[in-house]
Amino acid sequence: MDGEILHGVLRKEPRPSVTVAIAVCAVTVDYLTGPLVRFPILFIVPVALAACGRSRWLALGLATSLPLARLGDWLIWAPPWSVWIELVNVVVQAGVLILLALVTATAARQARESSREVKILRGLLSICSFCKRIHRPDGQWEMLESYIRDHSEAEFSHGLCPDCIKEHYPDFNPTEGDA
Repeated sequence: MDGEILHGVLRKEPRPSVTVAIAVCAVTVDYLTGPLVRFPILFIVPVALAACGRSRWLALGLATSLPLARLGDWLIWAPPWSVWIELVNVVVQAGVLILLALVTATAARQARESSREVKILRGLLSICSFCKRIHRPDGQWEMLESYIRDHSEAEFSHGLCPDCIKEHYPDFNPTEGDA
């Protein structure tokens, strides 16, 4: 699934009742298409929607119950193949849908975790070449660390690089204290 599409789906998760209603519609359409369509493609929609939401158990329940509903349709249609062939089809369909539910739920969970961890600064930032303060839209100048802390989830820890130690503290030699 494309990251942007998944992110858009996750922004507003479908209610379980809506997902179940879509599943009922998929079963109805599957019944209307008859027994010759061997894998009802519309079953993917409610399973994926439930898995994208936080309803992993609903997704797994739909992944197993939708093929069983198709088995019920088989009894109504009475096609020429045996019940054993239909049972194999139900097992294959359920297996594929369960795999879809698990993969989609995992991808959705990872996308939610990633979106919580990443807060991106975008756009062009005007920064002073000397003091490294950032020019805010309101005209004020703000320390780089403060601006980044306020506009992202980054935290700062200060230290001194070797070049700055040599320039600002020429008498300090960290290797002498270690000996």
